[in-house]
Amino acid sequence: NKEYDAYLSYSKVELDQWGQELQEEERFALEILPDVLEKHYGYKLFIPDRDLIPTS
Repeated sequence: NKEYDAYLSYSKVELDQWGQELQEEERFALEILPDVLEKHYGYKLFIPDRDLIPTS
């Protein structure tokens, strides 16, 4: 029995002087894609920034 259907991986990029395009890519990876796949299609994504539990 699996806990997740997919692992979401993306590259974090430092903002450049314009920043807009990079912010859109991160927004797509962390907001739009999970919204569509999880809420509309029922997939369960593992997103490290959201689902990884910090350990000491």
